[in-house]
Amino acid sequence: MNKSSIVLLLAASLAACSNAVPVTAAPSPPPVLEAVAPPAALPPEIKTLPDDQARLVTVIAAYQAIAAAGGWPLVPEGRTLRPGDRDARIFELRNRLLDQTDSDLFDPDLATMVRHFQHRHGLEEDGIVGSKTLAALNIPIDQRIAQLQHNLKLIQVGHRQWDDRYIAVNVAAATYRLVENGQTVFERRVIVGRPNWPTPLLNSVINEIVLHPTWTVPPRIAQLELLPRIKRDAGYLADHDMRWVDGMIRQAAGPRNPLGKVKFVFPNDESVYLHDTNAPSLFNEAERHLSHGCVRLSNAVELARYLLLKEPGWNEEGLAARLAEIRTERIRLSRPIPVHLVYDTAWVDPDGTVHFRDDVYGRDRP
Repeated sequence: MNKSSIVLLLAASLAACSNAVPVTAAPSPPPVLEAVAPPAALPPEIKTLPDDQARLVTVIAAYQAIAAAGGWPLVPEGRTLRPGDRDARIFELRNRLLDQTDSDLFDPDLATMVRHFQHRHGLEEDGIVGSKTLAALNIPIDQRIAQLQHNLKLIQVGHRQWDDRYIAVNVAAATYRLVENGQTVFERRVIVGRPNWPTPLLNSVINEIVLHPTWTVPPRIAQLELLPRIKRDAGYLADHDMRWVDGMIRQAAGPRNPLGKVKFVFPNDESVYLHDTNAPSLFNEAERHLSHGCVRLSNAVELARYLLLKEPGWNEEGLAARLAEIRTERIRLSRPIPVHLVYDTAWVDPDGTVHFRDDVYGRDRP
């Protein structure tokens, strides 16, 4: 039996046996089924696992215990539910999120828990139970357990023993985080590839930053999107600061360039990179699988500043001056940083909060 099977069997046995380790609720907000935290005293079998795996194993055991007790309540289909509403279905909604069935009122406490649930599932955090939130609420617990188990296996097969300094992009969640000395410096939103143009999963190292990059349009994008526009409008290239260079379309640096002010380059066979954008409003969308495969960062300049100010000869004044002048400049990093593009549709934060995301690319399926 391989290690992955042993770990999954361990999760099942923890839920089934009479001396299974209890799982406590996350401290804030006070959810009943919305978050679980690994116990302070883990059994030896779990203590030997990396932290991310130990949290998943513990949560799987907790969810299996909930499933054995009958699963979680489902909320009947119906109209959109909003704060202040009274509706018979709110009894079930309160039961699902607050473990209460004493009222049919959508009160502020329930609205807080709805927003928390939406946050955990990558939905718009408006506190309103519309069709997407209702669908996420009513996913059966067995399906969630399978999702957790699948992601646990992905981590194990991927051997994610990363160093204490890296950038990790979760393509499924459309977010990324910068980690330094084992601690998350910041976590921000990104825009990643659409389902028919997915962002590839890979491990590499960012070794170069380009300020005010030009954009050489990939042939597929040129063929499918730009050439039809050029045929309709003879002035399209000039109007968009574009020209033909060696048989390819190249766009000059500047405010019209979709790469924005900075690009982060790392060796890979997929011709993808991280970059800024000239359309930041799209980061406000809950669904951010919108690109042609590259990763747009919501705070690209902030990340460039963080990395460059650790390089010899760079300071705030010099960086500000170079960002203000639209001139393409390539900078090799003396201290490259690893970058990991992964696809996690379920994970557990260190505080015990359990997160799920839709399988936009269909990769969770057997």
